[in-house]
Amino acid sequence: MYPVPGHLAVSLLGHRCLRAELIPVILGGIVPDIVDKVLSGLVHAAPYGRSYMHSLIGLAVSIALVTLIKGRRWGYGWAVGHLGHLIGDISFIPWFYPFVQYHFPQDINFFDPSNLPQLWNPRPLILESSALLLVLLSFMSLIKKRKELPLILAVLVIGVRLWP
Repeated sequence: MYPVPGHLAVSLLGHRCLRAELIPVILGGIVPDIVDKVLSGLVHAAPYGRSYMHSLIGLAVSIALVTLIKGRRWGYGWAVGHLGHLIGDISFIPWFYPFVQYHFPQDINFFDPSNLPQLWNPRPLILESSALLLVLLSFMSLIKKRKELPLILAVLVIGVRLWP
């Protein structure tokens, strides 16, 4: 899933439906990609762009740190965002990394401009953009009374996006 619009849509959906704080939900939904992509693509300290922060240990440690530093409300928001991120990337998550060895797929360096054609895939981008638009519609005052309709449609679009 793309960080924007996909993970942002899932984070806003978590904020809207689970009443989690907005900022930690968004950070929890985007930081796993920032950390792992930098460790993999720039620092070369990770085997793949989904490694440490895409594992259960990364989830648990980050929730504990955020809760310790910012409190329970932020910890809950971070947990909602981070778990939503992992669900969004469900096609390949190394749940028990680094304790279990995984055969990582061929990684594409996100920081190399020559890889842009490989990263561009219109179908998921259109679906994720549609989900983000539907979630954003639920925030508009015009449809506050019917806010569940765009949220239900957003969940359906995300489901279609994640279906293999």
